[in-house]
Amino acid sequence: MKLVAVVGLVFALHAGGAGEQGESATRFDHEAVAQALWAPRAAAVVVPPGRSERVVNGRLMHGDGTGSLTYMLMERCDSAAAGLAEHFRASGWRQRRSQILMPRLRTSFTTGCERVPNGILSPEATTKGEQDPVALAWHGEWEDNKGNTLTYDVSSDSDRAQVHATFLPVDVAVARGLRSRRVRQR
Repeated sequence: MKLVAVVGLVFALHAGGAGEQGESATRFDHEAVAQALWAPRAAAVVVPPGRSERVVNGRLMHGDGTGSLTYMLMERCDSAAAGLAEHFRASGWRQRRSQILMPRLRTSFTTGCERVPNGILSPEATTKGEQDPVALAWHGEWEDNKGNTLTYDVSSDSDRAQVHATFLPVDVAVARGLRSRRVRQR
């Protein structure tokens, strides 16, 4: 299964900051970040290789205060997204309407899972009338009362969803010019 291109943008949050001891690294308790990066009980957590300060319950803790989580789930995209929305609604996180990395783009709370390209067909396959492979993708973001952001990307091309999540502390978002210090309601 391929991850959607948007996930690559989420990894960009760590570029330039991974491995560095930033101001927010001392402010954020790794256990609290790991707890914020939630996965359902049925999830199979995947720890990808990479530089990190620490791994806590399968969550990568980066030196700049960010954290990430990747897992597989035997559910369709819409079911995985609904489970995330319900969990964070009950946990007090507010849904964001627009994406923190690309503010002109909306999150998927109103549109649900959408069809996206998922690979390239060979010239032989296209002459046989096969259609381009597609997957379903969903992007959700939440904010807490301090301005910290959780981002979840769900990608599914069958009954199996791959989920990638990122925790972005407000201090890191401010330092990278992604937001002002003031917490805005989105």
